[in-house]
Amino acid sequence: MRRAILLFVAAVVVYAVIALLADAPKLVAALVAFHWAALPVAIALTLGNYGLRFLRWSYFLRVVGLEVPVRQSLPIFLSGLGMAITPGKLGELIKSHLLREAHGTPLSVSAPVVLADRLTDLLAMLVLALGGLLSRDGGPVLAIVVLLVCLGTIQLLRWRRAADGVLGLLARAPVIGRRSDAIRALYESSFLLLGPGPLLVSTVISTIAWLCECIALYVILLGLGLPASWSLGIEATYAYALSTLIGAVTLLPGGLGAQELSLASLLLFAGMGVTREQAATATILVRLVTFWLGIAIGLAALAYSLRTSRR
Repeated sequence: MRRAILLFVAAVVVYAVIALLADAPKLVAALVAFHWAALPVAIALTLGNYGLRFLRWSYFLRVVGLEVPVRQSLPIFLSGLGMAITPGKLGELIKSHLLREAHGTPLSVSAPVVLADRLTDLLAMLVLALGGLLSRDGGPVLAIVVLLVCLGTIQLLRWRRAADGVLGLLARAPVIGRRSDAIRALYESSFLLLGPGPLLVSTVISTIAWLCECIALYVILLGLGLPASWSLGIEATYAYALSTLIGAVTLLPGGLGAQELSLASLLLFAGMGVTREQAATATILVRLVTFWLGIAIGLAALAYSLRTSRR
């Protein structure tokens, strides 16, 4: 809870800086003129994102042979949303702890599910950013290279002969050897999750899920008075996906600061006629809808899951 409060204070500072850079009176005027009917639509799209990611979570659990009832699985999954307040979202590993408490699942089996979740999020954002990069010098080459590096790394991790050799060496190590069975289980779960079939299915689900939040930004831009067009939709998708990747790379809790500033800058310089106050307002609103809503839902679900596990 203390971390959440500190993050909230930091967010107030970040949003105050954005407001000052955008000219605060004009930002207030943009908020007053905003068509607030667009906000429930953006929230519904964000909830759709969570629903699709829960579908992916459930699919991953089945891939590693886990049959967890929805009444246990759903609050555990939602708990991970609250862990965006941790650096690099590493706190999402608490889902493995909750699965063990609720269902007796070994951490070595469930931890790869959490990591596969994060990996397919990354791949989805790369796919979504690719559309905007196509119109920029060197953009397509850069996106394809990054995508190929990610896929190559995944296949390297699935190189069975090399993995067996490394696991054999670890089994003979003085201290690590005692955990060799758990390490082997960790690798086997990862091998299953990163197979071509599961990877393709989960990346498609992830891409559709995150596209929902990109559309939420587009809807907010429409609410600010920008005319509807395919070009605006593509730029909104590109800006949201790329700024999310930038926030993730910084490993800051929720990408706070880095994601907001990069998103506002990308919208401002997209050449779509977005003014400074519109870019700032859209950034603040979409983060309230997509980030802070998730934090609230996640912390409530975490409290419920912890209380249930203690019972």
